[in-house]
Amino acid sequence: MQINFEPLYFLDSPDLSIFEIKRLDQPLNSPLEDVFFWMIYHKERKEIQRLTFRSMDSSSVLEERFFIEGFLKFSNTEGTYIAKYNSGQYDLKHLKAAEFPQEISDAIQVYFSLQQRA
Repeated sequence: MQINFEPLYFLDSPDLSIFEIKRLDQPLNSPLEDVFFWMIYHKERKEIQRLTFRSMDSSSVLEERFFIEGFLKFSNTEGTYIAKYNSGQYDLKHLKAAEFPQEISDAIQVYFSLQQRA
């Protein structure tokens, strides 16, 4: 079963993409964690990983997201993701949601179909 979603944020690097999606197929009274998803697409493995959202901060020029797995800060043009467990740091380009690749959309569909079976 296909899910209906829209990308809200999309940040990209040669190794991975980080993005937030909003599921449009959830009931209006659904918990936020069932509607909004921050995820990483690992390009080499062609695999989706859900990030565990903890908190956020924003100003007029900088957004910050804190996850169990790491920390993301970004502006309108660029960002940085610092992974907590492997100490990796990734420089990212902030792209428009319209540039969201079909390859990642397909991987999201696979991710949610596997979640439904679990």
